[in-house]
Amino acid sequence: TELGATVPVDAAHDYIGGVVLVNDWSARDIQAWEYRPLGPFLGKSFATSVSPWVVTMEALAPYWVDAPPQDPAPLPYLAAKPNRALDLRLEVELNGTVICQTDFRNMYWTMGQQLAHVASNGTALRSAISTPAGRCRDPSPTSSAASWSCPGTGRSRSTSATARAAPSSRTATR
Repeated sequence: TELGATVPVDAAHDYIGGVVLVNDWSARDIQAWEYRPLGPFLGKSFATSVSPWVVTMEALAPYWVDAPPQDPAPLPYLAAKPNRALDLRLEVELNGTVICQTDFRNMYWTMGQQLAHVASNGTALRSAISTPAGRCRDPSPTSSAASWSCPGTGRSRSTSATARAAPSSRTATR
């Protein structure tokens, strides 16, 4: 987009070419210590990994579903009609055991709303801009993927963590 232009929420998906899986590996022990007064600073700069593939929006077309209701309702410039979300199951596996699961459709803000908001102040959007979506909210008891952390003392052990995303088994609509 041109500098100063906004992106209407109902047109935001036209600006999204694909998605990747991003994990910001927060150092919770550091983050808890520095949160007051600095906020999540060095604890959030611990590491970030990005999947080695980009899944196109065309490939994800069958997995669009109605987004969950938003309460409180978004401001008018973010009120998409229809408000759609991707129905993608996310899980984290540690040492061969699935330790948490969630679904990307449970994000409070949809990808279209997030992009419209980023551009609402006239920020120029360019190719290959990355806008990670944030934590998933999910009411199910296995949804700790949204805020999963390894409690500890800052010492690490030899572990192998794997994050996976896959289309949900639920029937999706276009």
